[in-house]
Amino acid sequence: MQAPRKRVVVVAVVWALCACSSGGKNGTSARPATSASSAPAEAVASAAASAAASASAAAHAAEWEKVKLEDEVPLCVFGDPDQRDDAKFLRDVHKQTLHANDRVVFGTFPPDCLSPACLSPPSHQCWVDSEEPNTLVVHSRLSYERKRGAVCTEGCEPVIAGCRSEVLKAGKYTVKYGAHEYSLRVPSVLKDPCFKRE
Repeated sequence: MQAPRKRVVVVAVVWALCACSSGGKNGTSARPATSASSAPAEAVASAAASAAASASAAAHAAEWEKVKLEDEVPLCVFGDPDQRDDAKFLRDVHKQTLHANDRVVFGTFPPDCLSPACLSPPSHQCWVDSEEPNTLVVHSRLSYERKRGAVCTEGCEPVIAGCRSEVLKAGKYTVKYGAHEYSLRVPSVLKDPCFKRE
């Protein structure tokens, strides 16, 4: 199974400056008259706008901090996508049954309460690659901005991510996640399907 390709879409906006001319009686172009003081005024306005934008960015940076977690959040394994969807939070994860000749679903969970009162809308992703022999490499990425010093324990919203493996035959597999490795047997019944991080 090949790793999913990342696609980067670059959108470029080009401002075109058009010079328009109109012919007079002698065929010469007529240019609008400009005030001698217009250029300095425009420069002052541009500088003021730039200073305001810088001040706004500085104020935002002082109030908010960026959080980015890669291959660090809690990881669990599920027997099918419905089981994954039912587990909105880590506390909702229950016993799972894994079947041979079927796919398993890996699910990642935020480590803390994600409340709109404390942070910006988060981005949460999960994907899995296959390596030989019988090795599954799981990746996750969670990023958001959080108000500095804010601690939220209420209004937590589910931010879920899940990714499916290829079809797994009966056997023993190694799951790599960040700097950790785990064993996974298919088929099996897992009373605690979440991988412990020591």
